[in-house]
Amino acid sequence: MNSIKAYFLRKLSSLMAHATGQQFHEIQTKLAQMEDQLSHALIPRQQTIEWLANENRMMMQESIRRMDQWYLDLFHFNPQLKHRVKGNESINLTTQHPICEDSNDHLFPESTAEGTGRHPRFVNTCEQHFQHPIDYLDIGCGGGGLVFEFASHGHQAIGIDGSNHCKKGNIGFWPILSENFFTCDATQPFTLKNNNNAQTFHVVTMYEALEHIPESSLDGLFENIHRHLDDNGFFLGSVSLLEYRDGDVVYHVTLQPKTWWEEVFARNGLKFTDDHPFDFLDHYRGVGRGYQDPHHYAKNPETGFHFVAVKS
Repeated sequence: MNSIKAYFLRKLSSLMAHATGQQFHEIQTKLAQMEDQLSHALIPRQQTIEWLANENRMMMQESIRRMDQWYLDLFHFNPQLKHRVKGNESINLTTQHPICEDSNDHLFPESTAEGTGRHPRFVNTCEQHFQHPIDYLDIGCGGGGLVFEFASHGHQAIGIDGSNHCKKGNIGFWPILSENFFTCDATQPFTLKNNNNAQTFHVVTMYEALEHIPESSLDGLFENIHRHLDDNGFFLGSVSLLEYRDGDVVYHVTLQPKTWWEEVFARNGLKFTDDHPFDFLDHYRGVGRGYQDPHHYAKNPETGFHFVAVKS
């Protein structure tokens, strides 16, 4: 196809070079007519492709919605299942900012409902490393898949999100483990306590969330993370380097390279480390696991990166 196109362009260039004024005008007119005809022929096809793509996206969303509903129905009609998942009985969250009111992820929730996928491999690696019950915290938890995964393994798991979209919409695992989820603006001061004692966590995660936080709010976020991270714990997650917007609504508000983020971590008492038990596939996002995780940060490092950090 490319060779035919090149041949056609060469012949056209030759004709244009040897054409008289009148012939040149006729060729230009004919080309304009052909371009117009081609444009009108492609518009219906383009609209059909766009319609099919949108239809497939809506079908996928509906499939996930129905699967979420099946989870709810299973736990509703079989209460014994609930007893096999560790619910939160004693941890409470205190904050003056229960919702991140000015966040686009709250005002125009789109990816807010993501995060319903589970990842037992990650939990297994954490169990092998710590060899004791794990206190787990997920910030920007979305639908709460990781919280449910840790809780179903018998660990204390808490999820925090800046929007009440999943809570109000009974999305993901929020209605199943409602006591394990809290809403708050994580960039403002908050405290998690267990029976009025300060609660720290062995594992704190933020997957595909840091880039949603404005630069001016990062220090407040990291102060909360540092305070709630166990001295021997890990803070890990992923950062997207891709633009994400819907028209004028920008979701990825902080797009910076890994070296920049490393400096932000350092000034807030955290440091990237290679001394950890996690390999690439242990991570929850950025490993190309399919729907809601199309990016593979090892194959395409320009799209994002993973991090594992500890207290410095």
